[in-house]
Amino acid sequence: TLDAEYEAKVTELNELFDARVRSWEGRVSDTEAFFAGKMTECKQQLRKRENELEIESARRDVEVVRQYEAEAAALKKSLNDREHHIEAERMKIMTSVENKIHEKVMIVRRSFDVLVKQLQETVFAFAERQREAFDEQRAKEHMIFSHFMFGSIRTHQEHGQLEIEAANRRVEREATDALVRQDEALSALRRQHEDVLQHHEATHTERIVHLRQEQELMLRATQDLRCEQDAQFWAQCGDRLRQASSVLVEAKSAAERIMQQRYVDIIQRVNQYLQNDVMAAHQTFERECRIRQKQLQSWVNMYHGIALHTDAMLWLEVCGRGAIEKEYFSMLSPLLGNRCKRCERQRVSQYLQYLHNERGAYVNEGSPIE
Repeated sequence: TLDAEYEAKVTELNELFDARVRSWEGRVSDTEAFFAGKMTECKQQLRKRENELEIESARRDVEVVRQYEAEAAALKKSLNDREHHIEAERMKIMTSVENKIHEKVMIVRRSFDVLVKQLQETVFAFAERQREAFDEQRAKEHMIFSHFMFGSIRTHQEHGQLEIEAANRRVEREATDALVRQDEALSALRRQHEDVLQHHEATHTERIVHLRQEQELMLRATQDLRCEQDAQFWAQCGDRLRQASSVLVEAKSAAERIMQQRYVDIIQRVNQYLQNDVMAAHQTFERECRIRQKQLQSWVNMYHGIALHTDAMLWLEVCGRGAIEKEYFSMLSPLLGNRCKRCERQRVSQYLQYLHNERGAYVNEGSPIE
């Protein structure tokens, strides 16, 4: 019966120990599952943060490109407005110059018309004077003819004819001279007018060439300025893009470093938690093992004491006191050595008396031997 109770108690303790071990294994698996879930959640958060950073980077890139396009459009519009303003000023200057040249040409034409009119009046006055002189000459001829009509008709006719021819030749010569002078004057006026026109045309051509050169220089300067401004603008765009790229790269690397540091910290904390939990579990297991070992030892001591007590009682009933003492000393003799046998005999006698007096207590309570 005692062996069955002992085996039942040992079986119960083993079952309790196995249940505690299974519970500890379940706690370890739950802890590992918890930390695995936390790791998955941290990875999801890191992935979400990386996606947010990529979206923010793309949005900033779009904003920078939109800003650069708006600045480029504004710059192109200002350059186009400046070109239109320069073209309007050039057209205004060309119109003003052409108006001034036209006014000068009209003035020269009016002066030429006045000179031609004066020359015509002079020619008409000269022709009128020549006609009057011719009329006077005819009157003189008539007077001479009437004076000499009583003379020799032939002589007078020849003389009159000679005078008439001389007068005609003189009139023709004077008329020819007047026409030549008139032609010379007209040629001089024409040459003067042509010279004035050529001078004005050359001046106008020079002004047009000068204005065209100024326009070309202005256009070239505008184009150079526009190219320079475009180069500066695109250089600024490139600098800003490089700065934005470097800032984004630095932000991304900083975020990666922060996330990596957080990941390392989480791993370290998880490992620390696992290590602490494992250490606590080992300590708990060792403590429970020690408690169970103490309990088993106490049970073993108790059952060993009961067995010794039962054996002693059987020996006492069967063999008597002397045989027990002899057997006891034969068992203890290798262990006693030089110790006092009388003292040991007294202790055995006291113990046997104690067993005899407390037999019921040992049987009921099962106290271990001290």
